[in-house]
Amino acid sequence: MFIKENWVEVDGITLEKGAKAVVRSDKNYAVMAGPGAGKTELLAQRASYLLQTHVCEYPKKILAISFKKDAAKNLKDRVNLRCGKKLGNRFESMTYDSFAKNLIDHFRNALPQEYALKKGYNILVSLSRDNIRDYLLNFEGEEPSHLKGNISVVRQIDMKEFWDRFLTRQKLPFEEPKTPNEWLREEVWMKLLKGEGGFDAGVTFPMLTLLAEFLLRSNPLIVKALNMTYSHVFLDEFQDTTELQYELLKTAFLESNVIITAVGDRKQRIMAWAGALPDAFKLFINDFNACEENLVMNHRSAPRLIEIQRAFAKKLKDSETDIIAGDKWEENDGICEIWRFQDFNLEAETITATIIQLIENEKINARDICILVKQKTEDYSKRIVEELHAKGIKARDESRLQDLLADDLVGFILDIFYVSIGRNNSKEYDRTLNTLIQLKGYDKDRDLERLITLETKLQTFCLEIKDLIKEAKTEEQFKVIIIEVINFINIDVWKAHYPQYKNKKWLSELLMSFFRQLWDEYTKNDDWLKAIKDFKGENTVAIMTIHKSKGLEYDTIFFVGLEDAAFWNIKNQEEEETCTFFVALSRAKTRIFITYSGYREVGRNFNQRTDNVIGFYNTLEESGLVKICDY
Repeated sequence: MFIKENWVEVDGITLEKGAKAVVRSDKNYAVMAGPGAGKTELLAQRASYLLQTHVCEYPKKILAISFKKDAAKNLKDRVNLRCGKKLGNRFESMTYDSFAKNLIDHFRNALPQEYALKKGYNILVSLSRDNIRDYLLNFEGEEPSHLKGNISVVRQIDMKEFWDRFLTRQKLPFEEPKTPNEWLREEVWMKLLKGEGGFDAGVTFPMLTLLAEFLLRSNPLIVKALNMTYSHVFLDEFQDTTELQYELLKTAFLESNVIITAVGDRKQRIMAWAGALPDAFKLFINDFNACEENLVMNHRSAPRLIEIQRAFAKKLKDSETDIIAGDKWEENDGICEIWRFQDFNLEAETITATIIQLIENEKINARDICILVKQKTEDYSKRIVEELHAKGIKARDESRLQDLLADDLVGFILDIFYVSIGRNNSKEYDRTLNTLIQLKGYDKDRDLERLITLETKLQTFCLEIKDLIKEAKTEEQFKVIIIEVINFINIDVWKAHYPQYKNKKWLSELLMSFFRQLWDEYTKNDDWLKAIKDFKGENTVAIMTIHKSKGLEYDTIFFVGLEDAAFWNIKNQEEEETCTFFVALSRAKTRIFITYSGYREVGRNFNQRTDNVIGFYNTLEESGLVKICDY
């Protein structure tokens, strides 16, 4: 235990003055932290301070809520690194969706009867416009006569808007329906909650959040239990908080002694399309009587790139534009270039040649290079991927695998494989053993005999898995290995520590997705070590949309397609589209190349224009820091 006054930042990290104040604070704080400010490190150091000084007194915990699974996992890993896994066990890191789901799964029976959710419910995700239309048309003909009129209620509504917005626009419980939309909303809710009328029980994540808020509002004792469990709450990427999520937070923690630290950056608010509040920080400061702190360091980007980011920050009327680069850079470090092509084939060839030069001459790992697009990853990157693969360079769309790679169970199975194969596996071995110790609830200082027995069992099991891996040449043999690992950890014990795995259908889909992806890599390589490395994306150029890149950083960024077709809605939402492009710019540490192709096979007209995005080009050129290259 450290005395508060004697505590210093862990692992030789030096925080800027404002961050130090936040780390030691006993007040609610809103922290404005731009790209590269070290938000993850600030929260990890704050967690270390709270746990090591016993400000967060045992058995209370810290709850951290992020938007993305990989961000939640990265923060958890950083906290474990800074203060050790024993203290780190009292740090719970999850997404907003997981927070709401955990509440419902733990206290589902406490929901008011009229909104009771059937056990074994499904999560409805990634429904297409056609899926939604087919679903809602099931209610056609059931409209009450006094609301129906001459036209079908279902066919006259904007079905996508209804599903994405109207279904969760008001708090529960709903009032007696007075309009066709309100009637349909209540019908959809009742059918989904109960799993009646031929429908399986299921909810979307926004519906789940609305239910969780209603659950807490209806059960003050559950709110009290939450407040007794957590002494501190961290909120990451707070600028993207939706109204539903914010109401859930308020109901859970507003009238309590829980201390909340919200971090984010107004300039990176790119989730308005998903319902993000336009003024989340302002609301938080007012509602929670929070102090405000602005961080001024950018530890990520080179000075010239920071200057370009500053120019876009001014476009967004951001007042905190005096950002300081880290001391590792020289004043003129940083490259930004605009590449203009006649067609996308030459674009692909030029990007590929540059990536080869970066890997071979600059010794940059392929994993530190990222190709970003605004939307439709395959449409914008297909030709580039073909060219890279022809030159022997691996590249892939990360969007399908981000959540899978961030999953705890998938990570554990992969670590077991690494340890069993026996190649440079000390990190994976330590992580596996520590996870097993946590699952067993052993104390490293007191349970020495149990620890020795556990380690012996792990080593014996890994030898068995090694033999199975050597023999695994068919899908069925590979499935057996996964089942053996699941049995070894005892899935019921795992579920007790990680409640999200209690959903049998979701767990089955997760394991099947993992199986298919890793088996696919094995069939390509005929080598399990290579298969695992390729599955994890080692030595592979990442390709993703800007939205998927939030919270990530790369040495070199290629932003492909700064064109009107990519930013097709910029006239209607200029601020959000500017924020989106700002996020793309700020992922780069050393260099960013921005491309335009006069001919690209996307959209209705393959001839591309820059009329609507000309403001972006003007800002780049007016900075005086951007080189323009015509090909």
